[in-house]
Amino acid sequence: MSAIPGLVAFFVGVALLCAPWWSSTLPASDYPLVIVLGTVFAAIGLFAALPESWQRLRALSFALFMGTFGLVCAALGLWGVAREFFGRRSGGGGDPPA
Repeated sequence: MSAIPGLVAFFVGVALLCAPWWSSTLPASDYPLVIVLGTVFAAIGLFAALPESWQRLRALSFALFMGTFGLVCAALGLWGVAREFFGRRSGGGGDPPA
């Protein structure tokens, strides 16, 4: 099995992780999203690039991927609940109620 696809995903993840420091056009509000996506790509890329004989490091990178992906899913699932709790959801579009 070739490690090239895994290395590509790993380097994409590393580039995303470094983006808040080297990108002049990335708004500060996007930093958390870019860092989380970089972690997901780097972890799954490392998992795919490592040989099967390195079982512990593969397990660690897969656990990092699943943990980050699980946090993203939980955050997206709870986003609507948090918006509704704080009264930021509008009924039919437009501005939220004051």
